[in-house]
Amino acid sequence: MSNTESDSNKSNNKSNIISLRVDEETYNKLNQISKENNLKRSELLRKSFNQWVNLKKFLMKSDSMIIGQNFLRGLFDIADEQGIIELGKKIGEIWINEFNIHLIDLEVKKDLDTMLTSFTDGIGPNEANWFNKINFQEKDNDKIRVYGIHALNKGFSLFFKSFLEYLMAEQFNMVLNQDESNISDTTIRLEFRSSDKKITESSSDLG
Repeated sequence: MSNTESDSNKSNNKSNIISLRVDEETYNKLNQISKENNLKRSELLRKSFNQWVNLKKFLMKSDSMIIGQNFLRGLFDIADEQGIIELGKKIGEIWINEFNIHLIDLEVKKDLDTMLTSFTDGIGPNEANWFNKINFQEKDNDKIRVYGIHALNKGFSLFFKSFLEYLMAEQFNMVLNQDESNISDTTIRLEFRSSDKKITESSSDLG
């Protein structure tokens, strides 16, 4: 390795020390959260800062606003089922347009893995916080399973199911496998498969 490369690595790994003055209440809260999460205070502060910056970027980029979970839960409680389904489709349509523009800006390929990675990161606990935990899994090359845990209600689960069903159909020609999918008050488990396979299977049955 050349001296230039070595110096560059040292520069990239360089850390700085700053002092921070906080009141006693904040200090005690910092200690408590640090112990609960088994994190050093410095690491907790770094993570908190990065999450705050990411959230601010997300809100500004997507022209979004923060609303409380209780408020959102209440809206889904009083909304009728068909209205929730239509809302999910409408938000899916808006999201597709914004996502495609985002990919053009980044000059990256529009593929399923890129979309789902960006999507689950964006609505996960570190950004928009729709879900406490959300992930996806590719199965047998033509199946995708999305599963998550949230703290709202079944109305939100229905909204998300409608939202993602529309998004997957319009963007990637994949259909929801109803037999392998279910939602509850706090969980979603949705499986999608290529609609081409569905057509092929139907043709085989007719033969």
